Amino acid sequence: MRYASIRTCGLFYTTRMFDSLGRIKAQRKELRSFVLFFGFIALLLYILSPARNTDFNLSKGECAELNMLWQSKYQNDFQFDETWSFELFECETAKAKLAHAIFLIDRMTVEPEKFDFYDWMKRVNPIFSQRLMFGYSGISYFEAHQVDINIDKLRTSNPVEIAGVLIHETRHLEQGYNSHIPCSVDEKRQCDLRLEADLLTGGAYSYDTAFYDQLIKDTKSTRSVKYAASKLLQSNLDTKFNEPVANNRFK
Repeated sequence: MRYASIRTCGLFYTTRMFDSLGRIKAQRKELRSFVLFFGFIALLLYILSPARNTDFNLSKGECAELNMLWQSKYQNDFQFDETWSFELFECETAKAKLAHAIFLIDRMTVEPEKFDFYDWMKRVNPIFSQRLMFGYSGISYFEAHQVDINIDKLRTSNPVEIAGVLIHETRHLEQGYNSHIPCSVDEKRQCDLRLEADLLTGGAYSYDTAFYDQLIKDTKSTRSVKYAASKLLQSNLDTKFNEPVANNRFK
């Protein structure tokens, strides 16, 4: 009986030992699955995060290309007043952001059904200036045929938004008057009367809306460009037209 008892206790101890090892392995497996799951969630959030989707930092190669275009093309195609310097620029300066904005307009695919915003802007031929202003991204001066861009906007905004300002103010110059009216929801703000069925017959907000829409669809647009353009397009549709745009927003 004593021998049998000893063997029974040994079996019980061995069984408990294997149970403990099994629990440890199961816990490790659960922990590994837990870590992998949250790692996947973190990766997904990183991919979808606005910060990643609005990365407009220039590589050395991209900065060199913009400098080349600034020197050899953009200064010839457009007029810039004495507030600009025409030497080579550093990648994160206001001038670099302006050149990047013009580049986005310049590089859009030109097809028969697409509007050539770059060629149109050349024809209108505004004089670009820059100064610090409050409450405005840009201002058009009709007699001087000049567009002033807010220096703070150049410093802090992404090139898609700056390109929209250039398109917007150039449309004002082409029209020859300020076609905005007070917004129906807030008379201190400026809106267009309606989103026209043909955007290119509308005012300044219709033009930058058409530009954002075309930029989103362009095959050359990067993820960052498309993300920024979609945000600006949505903001225009939601806040910049007095008449409801539900029937026209997908045109």
